[in-house]
Amino acid sequence: MHKLVVYGSLMNENELQDQGLWGHNIEPIKVFGYKRVCNQEPSYRLVDSNARAVLSVQKKDDAWFNAILIKDLDEAFLQALDMREIGYERTQVDVKTYGGEFYKDCFVYIGRSEKLNNDIAPNEDYLSICYEAAQSFGEEFYQDFLQTTFKNSEQGLVRI
Repeated sequence: MHKLVVYGSLMNENELQDQGLWGHNIEPIKVFGYKRVCNQEPSYRLVDSNARAVLSVQKKDDAWFNAILIKDLDEAFLQALDMREIGYERTQVDVKTYGGEFYKDCFVYIGRSEKLNNDIAPNEDYLSICYEAAQSFGEEFYQDFLQTTFKNSEQGLVRI
């Protein structure tokens, strides 16, 4: 069985339900060595506007972001999810729970380089879904989400 790190809209209960993931073994986590940036061209949430960016993560040694870990997924489910996450590549990372437990070889979706665009603005409807999700995991998680989510670069935090 596999473990999946989700860090954007897929943390939202409704989005999880739509993908058949609600009710799985879910745990808040931190991922080190990556930063979360809103600079991804959408493949799924198409908007005819400059305000269309969705979240991705990028390798950065001194950075971290929070997310949730979905446990006990089979390969067939991940292959089906690959279709939804067509603009991303599935790769493996190690994570740490808020309680200090480590998990190795967890899958995370990282934006494909050809889909990164630092000239677009965040999709506000999409970010609302992400913020609602982050708030649902408690105040500490939400504050960590705000502190580790960037708009296009490290110029500033993404805020609604």
